[in-house]
Amino acid sequence: MAKEIPGAQIIEHEGIGHMTSFEAPKRLSSDILTFITSHRVKDI
Repeated sequence: MAKEIPGAQIIEHEGIGHMTSFEAPKRLSSDILTFITSHRVKDI
């Protein structure tokens, strides 16, 4: 699916399952902030 979404990224975390927000909340937050700050929002 990521191939079809412009700018999408796949991030894999070894040792973490499908509950990333519970298992590694700081790591997930860091990844989200990095993604958001690296993508410029187009003016509406």
